[in-house]
Amino acid sequence: MKKRLEVLQREMVAKGISLIISFAGTDEGLKGKVINELILNLDQRNINVCHLDKKEVLNYKGPVLKKLWEYVPQRGKMTLVDNSYESLLEEQISQELISEDVSEFRNYLTRNNVVSLDFDLNEESIDLNPESDQFEGFVDGLRATIIVQLEAKLRENSNEAEASFSFPSKKNLNLDDLTFSNHLSKAEYSERVKEFEDSLRDIPQRLGEKKKSLMILFEGLDGAGKGTCIKEIARHLDPREYKVYPRVLLKDFAKGYPDLYYYWKAVPKYGKISIMDRTWYNWVLDKRVNNECDEKTSAIMMNEIKAMERQMTHEGVILLKFWVCISYEEQGRRFAKRMLDPAMMEKSLADDLENRKNWSKFKEYAEIMITETSTAHAPWVVIEANSLDYAKEMALKEIIEKIER
Repeated sequence: MKKRLEVLQREMVAKGISLIISFAGTDEGLKGKVINELILNLDQRNINVCHLDKKEVLNYKGPVLKKLWEYVPQRGKMTLVDNSYESLLEEQISQELISEDVSEFRNYLTRNNVVSLDFDLNEESIDLNPESDQFEGFVDGLRATIIVQLEAKLRENSNEAEASFSFPSKKNLNLDDLTFSNHLSKAEYSERVKEFEDSLRDIPQRLGEKKKSLMILFEGLDGAGKGTCIKEIARHLDPREYKVYPRVLLKDFAKGYPDLYYYWKAVPKYGKISIMDRTWYNWVLDKRVNNECDEKTSAIMMNEIKAMERQMTHEGVILLKFWVCISYEEQGRRFAKRMLDPAMMEKSLADDLENRKNWSKFKEYAEIMITETSTAHAPWVVIEANSLDYAKEMALKEIIEKIER
């Protein structure tokens, strides 16, 4: 049985399957000896043994699921946790989380080739001597369970399991209907923004009092002014209370964690703010526009995103999603201006010009995506940004109104 587990570990690495094993029980000595015996003949380079402090997790001043994500291993690796990962999830059902969220979290891990096992050692009364037949037989029983689950995952045809998903085609939004007629001069904006300054400074305190945190997400076309809006928001906040996250790069995904892991890392504690320049939606759109995934995969990704946003909001995260939009003509003018400004060359103009060729395709998928993922708990706000000062005012207004609701 030991040899079979060694073979399966190599197959896990080859096929990108991960394994989490958690151990419930109060006998710390037993846990340590069981874990040691299980991993003794395995490749230690792909194993992480860690301590899960229930009290620390349950007292975490932020979404508990973010803490649990810390124990999810990279593809091809094992994590053995010396406390009950599963029972901790169950405890949360009666507290911050609801059953649907916990179930979807488990399902997401399963769909992303993470096998999760929980062993209860509370009722075991065995000889702790590793040389005893009783101890060896007990550990062999655990090995047998692990082997059965890994073999089942290795045989699984995930494409057949997910065949019911299809990419949505409906859209209630037509970005071509935007008139871009709203305009605000710099002088007008300078006067109006004074009305917001006190409210903006008070946001972290108000969030903390409500046991809430805020994530401000910016998506939109290249050159639309996402960075300009982010700078303006940051100008009115204490830098100790927020963090700005750039888009997740392919090199980050290559590290081998399930994709949504990288976005959960950006979820702030209560009283704090995260601002994201490009988000999990850009991840979906880029893949779809560049034909890097099919309709079914895109649909699965959007369903996973909606589930993640529901989990976040149920745990006190306020999500504010901005789609910053400009006209095709205005984008052309801004790109032409960038070409004359050496300071703007860092904006990857070559990539922007290449993306401009896919304007119609990008817009079509964006309209479908916004329609499909605008929910009661996480609606989209479309901002016309041909006038950057108008866009900044709209963003600040929406943030204040969202906090005051």
